[in-house]
Amino acid sequence: MIKRPDWRVNKNLVNLSHNVCWDSITHQIAREELLKADNILGTGNPFPVYTAICDYYSMNINNVVLGLGSAEVIQRFLQVTKPHFIYIVSPTWGFMEPLCKILNIPYENITIKQAKTIYNKNATLYIANPNGVTGESISIDFYNNYHTILLDEAYSDWCLHKSLLHCRPNNVFITKSLSKSLGISGARVGFGYGDYDTITSMQNIRLPDIVTKVSEIVVPKLIYHTPDIVSRLTASKIRLESMYDCFTGYANFISFKKQNKLTKYFGYRKAEDHYHLALADWQTFERILNDNT
Repeated sequence: MIKRPDWRVNKNLVNLSHNVCWDSITHQIAREELLKADNILGTGNPFPVYTAICDYYSMNINNVVLGLGSAEVIQRFLQVTKPHFIYIVSPTWGFMEPLCKILNIPYENITIKQAKTIYNKNATLYIANPNGVTGESISIDFYNNYHTILLDEAYSDWCLHKSLLHCRPNNVFITKSLSKSLGISGARVGFGYGDYDTITSMQNIRLPDIVTKVSEIVVPKLIYHTPDIVSRLTASKIRLESMYDCFTGYANFISFKKQNKLTKYFGYRKAEDHYHLALADWQTFERILNDNT
């Protein structure tokens, strides 16, 4: 007999096991904006989202494409550029390999050390910086070694090194998600930043509805709070690193070397030998740390 999955809501109000951070102030702002709206269902107007993102990150709107999360943006990029071969810097998220297989793109998993030494002007390099598994942040100065670099900057707001959004080389296409910094994964907001011709080709094959009504409402309001959100959650991370044995990383999660009270309560995501817990404001963590029951 097939057992039906338990679809009931988790007893914990905050689940930090899916790499979606939690900031109480952010969620209160989003809640207030949504309560004021006449309608929060269905398709939204992409223009306010485009305007807010381009203004905040100082980008030309003609070089930006929106998508239903950065994964959808990456898929469209590969569809229009049709790479002959892709090097995937590992460890990384699990979507790249299946995507290459679906699109019949030959690929090879390599390490960051190998990526720095390979020279192949016929290949595309996919790299996430900071790394989504280890949180490692590096300076990318080897972009001339490849035909194209597909740079995933989902965690760039947490980055030790300067984002290439402000100094993008011509052969670099940058993708970014708002999920990691704002904790709004369910809103599905990602964008790509590249040359005009690539962006135009990607716009020509986009889905008709790329922005939800929720995104239209909350993104223009929340995006300007990004520095404050990152600052609050980083403060939590620093305090936790002083209390537990952790790996060093620059992302919206903390990587514990073993399970603890927080991972048992909030849940965790196992990656390599890391126990990932998405960050939350200190008030959320403190409530559990002070609970001796």
